[in-house]
Amino acid sequence: MRSTTHTWVPLAFALTALGCRSERTTEGEARDRDIFIAQEAARTKTDRAYWVSSRPDVRFQWGFSRVSYDPPNDEHGRAFRWIGAKSVVKLRGSQKPMKLEIHGWVDNKAIHTKPTISLYIDKRLVMATQPIDGLYDIEAQIPAEWLKDAEFVNLEIVLSAIGFHWVDPPELKVALVTHLGWNAVP
Repeated sequence: MRSTTHTWVPLAFALTALGCRSERTTEGEARDRDIFIAQEAARTKTDRAYWVSSRPDVRFQWGFSRVSYDPPNDEHGRAFRWIGAKSVVKLRGSQKPMKLEIHGWVDNKAIHTKPTISLYIDKRLVMATQPIDGLYDIEAQIPAEWLKDAEFVNLEIVLSAIGFHWVDPPELKVALVTHLGWNAVP
């Protein structure tokens, strides 16, 4: 009778050799998966949450709430994330210029002022703007030179005039994001 070790060793070697091919890549698979998720979200009419959820090219980090809906618990309602005075998103680097889109709302009445919304990519100022009647729609083209040497870059969203004493941090619910897009410039 033949030893089971003699049977499994060649099989394990063959499977390992197949899995270690250097030309194997998952970039196309990840892109196809992301396209499928976006299409499925649009088909089921839950795509509003897609634009405020982490995905392969956009990773929400700190300074954001969980995804919420208006009306509450209605996946077909408006999806959003509350943001703090400083929030960070990781954006995938690129060899091409990218278009950044951010839409949202600030409760000017609650903070009694219009904050300046400043965007930074890896500490470089992209732009600064103020909301109009509480709404903001930001579109910016990011040059490839800022993106080409990194797998991910940090996008910092900084809101001025939103602050608190460090001893008594409140549950800040004065600004939110309803859309964050990151796409190649056509």
